[in-house]
Amino acid sequence: MGPMIGYSYFAVILLGFPLAILFAVFFAKTRQYRQLVCALMWLCPFGYEAFIQSRCTGECNIRVDLLVVYPLELILLAVATTTCVVSIRKHSRRRDKGSAR
Repeated sequence: MGPMIGYSYFAVILLGFPLAILFAVFFAKTRQYRQLVCALMWLCPFGYEAFIQSRCTGECNIRVDLLVVYPLELILLAVATTTCVVSIRKHSRRRDKGSAR
């Protein structure tokens, strides 16, 4: 297993903060709870990593995290983000149709 998996994992963690803020702003505009759930989900990798760092004393096997937890997080985040983006597009189309009348 190469170091790229580890780097990409930390990239997801760092990318999670701006995306969480973005989806929180979308929630404030649309009041659709999908955006709020997505914002909270983007914060989950950081919370998981903080939990592992506080509980691990050195004998933790990080490969289990990278092989099991990381792909699961990516799948959940991809599904949540896709659902939210589709929802935002539908919301903006409805708003545009309403203003065109």
